[in-house]
Amino acid sequence: MKGKLSSSILLPILLIVLPGCSSSFQSGDSARVFYVSVDGNDNNKGTLSKPFKTIEKAQEKVRKVNGDMKSDVIVYLRQGTYTLTKPLEFGAKDSGTNGHSVIYKAYQNEKVTISGGKPVTGWSLHDPAANIYKAHVGDLKSRQLFVNGKRAKRASSDSGLPDVAKLSDGFSTSAVKLAEWKNIKNMELVFLDVWTNSRGLIESIETVDGKAKIKMQQPGWSHLTNKGLPQLGLPWYLENAYELINEDGEWYLDQSSGDLYYKPLANENMTKADTIVPVVETLVSLKGTSADEIVHHIGFDGLTFAYTTWYQPSLIGHSDAQANVTKEKVEGLKYHKEMLIEASFEAQMVQNIIIEDCRFEKLGGAGLNLTEGSQNVRIKGNVFTDISGSGIQVGEPDRNNRDNYNPEDPRKIIKNIEVSNNYIRSIGIDYRSSIGIYGTYTQNMVIRNNELIDLPYSAISLGWGWGSLDPTYSKENKIENNYIHDVMKKLYDGGSIYTQGAQPDSTIKGNYIDKQVHKGGSIYPDEGSAYFTISDNVIMNVPSWLQIWAKSTHDNKVTNNYSNSKNLTNTGTNNILDKNQFIASVEENENAMKIKNQAGLEFTYQHLRMK
Repeated sequence: MKGKLSSSILLPILLIVLPGCSSSFQSGDSARVFYVSVDGNDNNKGTLSKPFKTIEKAQEKVRKVNGDMKSDVIVYLRQGTYTLTKPLEFGAKDSGTNGHSVIYKAYQNEKVTISGGKPVTGWSLHDPAANIYKAHVGDLKSRQLFVNGKRAKRASSDSGLPDVAKLSDGFSTSAVKLAEWKNIKNMELVFLDVWTNSRGLIESIETVDGKAKIKMQQPGWSHLTNKGLPQLGLPWYLENAYELINEDGEWYLDQSSGDLYYKPLANENMTKADTIVPVVETLVSLKGTSADEIVHHIGFDGLTFAYTTWYQPSLIGHSDAQANVTKEKVEGLKYHKEMLIEASFEAQMVQNIIIEDCRFEKLGGAGLNLTEGSQNVRIKGNVFTDISGSGIQVGEPDRNNRDNYNPEDPRKIIKNIEVSNNYIRSIGIDYRSSIGIYGTYTQNMVIRNNELIDLPYSAISLGWGWGSLDPTYSKENKIENNYIHDVMKKLYDGGSIYTQGAQPDSTIKGNYIDKQVHKGGSIYPDEGSAYFTISDNVIMNVPSWLQIWAKSTHDNKVTNNYSNSKNLTNTGTNNILDKNQFIASVEENENAMKIKNQAGLEFTYQHLRMK
């Protein structure tokens, strides 16, 4: 970004939001500097003319100079792709000191990619009639394939199973030919049930009385059938079999033979195509070992994080509950075990972290996870796109662990998180219950001036537990001035802005919402939502602008909002609706027009739409 301020300067206005977190990055003249290049050598000194080759080597050098810092330490990464086989791990010893930061930064806006992918070469024509190519990849495993930078489609059926019926251990169908297919145990059934998008692995297929009897794998089947609402329905489609390759752009990995198959698009030449299979789940991990040993004062600026996968669905399926949280019934626990999926960037027990002007793309899990003890973190001016799961996940959902919602040690609280001026588009590619920006239990989390577009389910979801654990530490959260459009495109019973649980002194204000496809309400305070002020929002071209259906949704004030929809639900308890206006168009109302113009990316960040 242009005109950035020193990472050691604290702007007064930012102190209100993120006390102790510095503003933005710049390599000041006094900063200690190291350089890394894909063409470098780890025996070098790490200078501009003699750079290191690996980020790990630079990290090692930083640990020798960060004990008593007098200025920031900058690690400049030169242009190129840095391919990882395991995560870059940052602990307490990698932190900045004396209020200064260690910053990993692209050099002079060069394109720097941190990749978890493995190139695939040696393609040969396997089936000339079907134009299917093959490459041997050995024991490589992945759930994604990218060709010339574009996500390929895992081989799948066009629809569900014919004449399908649910059985105690699986399904029956008239599609008896399924029993003749190879590698049946790698095949997955994919489900679409109101607000969930689960997956189950097949154990066997037998022909019995003219029907194909599909037995599902355990323990995944038990997780799917015991996860609560919504109950598992009938399969939406079948995925991951060689026999399903019938469209250009589809692929299949035969794990038994180690062969990867692909049917190219019309414009693709497989002798020249750049094909990458993601093999790493997490690229960067910041993890403090305790509240006394945190990771702090580290920044990432101008980097691209790309090519990850997430293996769990290939092992036990995917029993999502809501917000793409996995849900498993465990004997002896009061609540189902609820877990986030893996992300390309993981942070736990961290403080004073800045992630700015980065790009998260071509990811097989989630984009970024902030969990236990994350405080004073800024996620600003980034792009999140082409992601299988959610974009940004803050907090942990498991209600069996008190540390997630009311820890005895306040240092474990998640607070002072700013998510601003991010462009979030086309996430939830594989797991459609994913969320653009998702938070569980948070305090003073500010979600502002983001643009969220082309999402299968809710755009912003804040709060967890359906009020079952209230009061929690959640309070003083702000969802303001976001531009949300073309969302809720696959699933139902979510919203452009969705909340759960009591969050005293929290606000939903100044957001512009347009073209939500499916119900529920575009602003949806669900069960337990309480003590919100919902004001000065503009909601256009939606099925219903407000959804307050649960009696447990209480003591919220909804005022001065504008919509061209008269549809709303208000059957909660002690909620005040006042001075909300119907408008035929935004242009006819000066206040509505002002809200629209101030929502979304601020001027300095509008170029992110083009990246």
